[in-house]
This record gives sequence, structure tokens and C-alpha cells, in this order.
Amino acid sequence: MRRRPLLTVAVLGMLLFAGCAGLGNSPATTSEYPETVSITDDRIDRHAAALNDTSFTSVVAITQAGETSSRIEYRIDPDAQRYLQHSMNSFANTTVYTDRTRTQQRFQYGNQTRVTQSDQAVNVTSARRGVQPIATYVSPNATFERNGTHTFDGDEVMAYETAGTDALRHSFRNSTGANTTVTDFSGTVAVDDRGRIRQFTGEFEYTQGEQTMQTTLTATVRQLNDTDIEEPDWISK
Repeated sequence: MRRRPLLTVAVLGMLLFAGCAGLGNSPATTSEYPETVSITDDRIDRHAAALNDTSFTSVVAITQAGETSSRIEYRIDPDAQRYLQHSMNSFANTTVYTDRTRTQQRFQYGNQTRVTQSDQAVNVTSARRGVQPIATYVSPNATFERNGTHTFDGDEVMAYETAGTDALRHSFRNSTGANTTVTDFSGTVAVDDRGRIRQFTGEFEYTQGEQTMQTTLTATVRQLNDTDIEEPDWISK
């Protein structure tokens, strides 16, 4: 059996156990965006703080050969006190729903479905830090250079780009296994006028023996102030 690159098999577990305010009155002008950005712990902290008391939807996914191998989605609505977390990988799908009074979990594996009460509420702190996987792979010393504005989910964002394996953490490059080498990387991050990371795309190229593979890591933060959560129909009354 071919071993999957570390990025694919590790990211979902890290997401599940990791401990991501309103829009400004007017969009920032191009000159107000910095020329460069870096994915540092401080930037992740500021990103998370800017999502306090705001509804939003955060998604992080890993794609290989056109297929999603792992994905986690958080939907957060603090005003309604409703929170939803959905995670999937090649083995199972798990959904956790939390409201004012309870947390229930649905686990789906093959043809089996199980719904249970849970004492593990949706982790809102992890949701606000939903872009944290970027910092797991990208070096805090990597420089993303400004590459123009565009519209994402109805808001103006500034795009920044970087390329080359030097942009990756040494700890990640050294942990991919004896027969696997990261040979190329390109990354694009889009930041809004509050400093929130709204979109990230990282393209990783690996060689594993004589094979070359591509893996894509994506992260998005959408529906700011516009995420509504309906009670799932599988919730027991």
C-alpha cells in the first residue's frame, strides 16, 4: 500500500484537537495593506481575535488527485448560541452540534450511523483558529508578497504570494519520511482589512520513490455575520 504524505494523514487530527468582529465601516485602500505578510503565531492570534462575537463559516481541506481526503468545517453563530462541526476523512464522517442546552454527535462509518449525547461541545476557540494548519507547515519567516486586491465572498481582500520549499518549516520538510521529499511549494493568502485570513491555498509537490504527487491545502473563512445554523434533522428530541 502506498503511504500517503504526512500532510494528508496528520492535518485532520491536529484540527480536531487544536485548542479562528464585524467588518470595518469601509474597505481599506491598497496603500493601507502592507507590502508583505508572514504567517506567524501573532497573525493567527489577531485573526482569531477579529472573529470574536461574529458568526462565520471556516473550512480547511486537503485534496489529492482531485479528491478530498480530509475536511473540517466549523459553523459558528454566537448570537443564537448554535455551533456545528463537521469532519470527514477516508474512514468516517463526524458531525457535532451544540446549542444552549446540549451537544449531540453523529458518527457515520460505511452503512452505520450512530447518534449520541456528548459532553464535548464544539470548540469555538479551535473554530476561530481554524486557519492554524497554515502555520503548521509554512515557516513564520516566509515572506508573502502583495499581488493585488480581489473580491472574496463579497469583501475586498489583498492577495499575497510566496513560492519555493524554503517557505516551509524545516520540521515539516524533515518529517515526511525517508522515501518522500517535498520538491516544490507555492502559497497564496488573502487578507481582509481587519487582518483576517479569508482564503489560503497551498500547493505541495512530493516525490515518493519514482512517483510525483500533488497535495493542496485550502482554508477559507466565509459568511461573516451571515452564518445561520438550523438544528439538524438527526438531533434527538
